[in-house]
Amino acid sequence: MNIFLKQNRSFVTTILLIVLLFFISINLNAQNERKLTFVTEYGYNNTWEHFGGFYAIGSYPIKDYFNAELGVKAYTSNVYAVAGKVKTLFPKKYGEWRLENRLLYRAFVRNHTFELSGGLVFGFRRDHINLGIGFFARLVSKMGTPVITNQQRYIIEPFNLLYFLEINVMKNSSLWNIGIWSSNYDNFQMERFHQPIFALIGKYSLKEKPIKFFAEVALKPSGIFFITTNFYEFSSKIGISYLF
Repeated sequence: MNIFLKQNRSFVTTILLIVLLFFISINLNAQNERKLTFVTEYGYNNTWEHFGGFYAIGSYPIKDYFNAELGVKAYTSNVYAVAGKVKTLFPKKYGEWRLENRLLYRAFVRNHTFELSGGLVFGFRRDHINLGIGFFARLVSKMGTPVITNQQRYIIEPFNLLYFLEINVMKNSSLWNIGIWSSNYDNFQMERFHQPIFALIGKYSLKEKPIKFFAEVALKPSGIFFITTNFYEFSSKIGISYLF
């Protein structure tokens, strides 16, 4: 245990900081609504080739302007994920600030590998834009391996940059919207900064009814800060959210 702590101080420090801010945010005042989201996905990439996926996310308010989310996802490629997020909102006249604490576990059963990631994101949302910037730490290891005692079987990434930019045609409060976004993370993945996702999205909410629909088409290159950029993944999603 002591050897693990000494050799991975940056990783441990990052995780402790995320946990500390999590408990700080719980004690802040914040307002949100309960929501259930169900999404189906189809895609193709250079590793799994054709694949399908399904995920569900539940969002529950704990205090005013503060809520927690928990989601599970399964791929036909024998990959599974569990993600948690706590979010504190700071609404202002000129826009809405937010603080997100993210945790992600992904099991690549076909490769007998798993990854555990923890991230912190500061964001801002107003009218047509949605921004986010933060960082995350990640541990990757073989399944069934005692990580703390066997340093040859795991990889530690103590610091990675997170970023998010979304631009919409209509205001965020509109019943329908079309927009684009680019980011290196979403609900069930956190990638290195040079592996962004580019997506086209559409949203529609039923008037006076607590139901929202959305669709998304996304592309992920193998990297953008290289001399050549190769295609890696295409994905499409259709989902529905119910607010109550």
